[in-house]
Amino acid sequence: MLDYAQPLDPGGLVREQALSYLPPSALPCCSLAAMWALAVVGRFPADAADGRISLGSWASVDRDWWAAANVWHPEAKWSSLIAHQELLGGRLALDLSGSSCPFLVPGAWQVWQRWSEGYGNGHTFITFGRADGSFRLIQSSKARGYRDQERPRWEPRSGDMHGVLTLSRL
Repeated sequence: MLDYAQPLDPGGLVREQALSYLPPSALPCCSLAAMWALAVVGRFPADAADGRISLGSWASVDRDWWAAANVWHPEAKWSSLIAHQELLGGRLALDLSGSSCPFLVPGAWQVWQRWSEGYGNGHTFITFGRADGSFRLIQSSKARGYRDQERPRWEPRSGDMHGVLTLSRL
């Protein structure tokens, strides 16, 4: 098992692969999180040593898990977080009302899902909280591509539903 940061740090397989997908066909948010989770537990596609790995190769590591982690089923809105919990463990918290968003946990890696517009628009991202309230935000979208940013404070969007999986320290 790798640590949580290594696949996303400069030179890390997931970061480098995510950067190779450019908008408007960049890596979807759930696919980034799924690649990261598989890398953390050491489950790499067979062709990982050959350089750029297709999303199909990552999916072939465990097709059922990949489908759940990528929210392919509209009736399973939180399937990404549940899939990540099955693979990585951790504690899951949901805010279905949009009024009591879970918090960042200093020193912990977290996988988030956010839904707005009555589940019509969602996003999955990864965070690492710091003691001073700042945090590292790792995300991707087809339109905007891969982003790895430091943010000064957590400001959840009012009215959005949030789910968060807080991972145990390795």
